[in-house]
Amino acid sequence: MAKFRRGAVCFAATVVAVVAGLVLANKVSATTLILKNGMLLEGKLGSLDSVAVNPLVVRPTEASQVKLIVLLDDELRRMMVSRYQVEPDSLQESDPSSADRILIKQNVARGNKVLESLAGIRATGPFDEFGRRTIS
Repeated sequence: MAKFRRGAVCFAATVVAVVAGLVLANKVSATTLILKNGMLLEGKLGSLDSVAVNPLVVRPTEASQVKLIVLLDDELRRMMVSRYQVEPDSLQESDPSSADRILIKQNVARGNKVLESLAGIRATGPFDEFGRRTIS
């Protein structure tokens, strides 16, 4: 009986930890950064060693790479600036709830069909009022 209770307590603690992690991960704080020219940038902070590198792929020599590119992602765009252009001691945590979110409603294809190849373009239509165009 004691073995069952210990397992139930461990399971309950794991569930609570996972739920707390999901709630806290949803409220990721943003970082405010000031550049030497006075620009104020805000977003989630990251760093890269090169622009042509996929940041999601971990390479074995990751620790030896010098990361001179600061990456800020505000979920609308990714801004990359040189570390030398950032004012020293200008990194500040900002409140993510103060930022306004703009949701753009757009139809997204939901299916498993993948475009395998593309032939030559036969015709292009004009741009509509939303900046989209039909290509066939």
